[in-house]
Amino acid sequence: MEYIVYFILTFLIVYTISYFLMVRKAKEYNPNKIPIEVAYLLRKNKLDMKKISYHSFVRTISLVGALIMAITVVAIFPIQNILLQLLVGFLIMIPLIFISYQIIANYYKKKGSKDDEHKKNRK
Repeated sequence: MEYIVYFILTFLIVYTISYFLMVRKAKEYNPNKIPIEVAYLLRKNKLDMKKISYHSFVRTISLVGALIMAITVVAIFPIQNILLQLLVGFLIMIPLIFISYQIIANYYKKKGSKDDEHKKNRK
């Protein structure tokens, strides 16, 4: 039960901070003022921001980031040694980031292509 409480508290705290720093400011796409996570996903996966909603994209990244942090905190919580906590935290967090960001990119690529097909079929 204690781990569930830590998970929920960590998720809520990280998402709240992320919401005020990233999501609330994400009114419209400006290539000069995008968060580093968005820039990474756009460049690596060649996503077209004209085909997807920037606000929902940033919100999704923020939610996934909070989820990754919560999973990492719960995973390292039982470890007593702080150096070992840092090492295990990085070993858990880095693969989670790359895997989850790849899933997000694939989702938005498919969503963009479905929107294109839908628009072509309407004409």
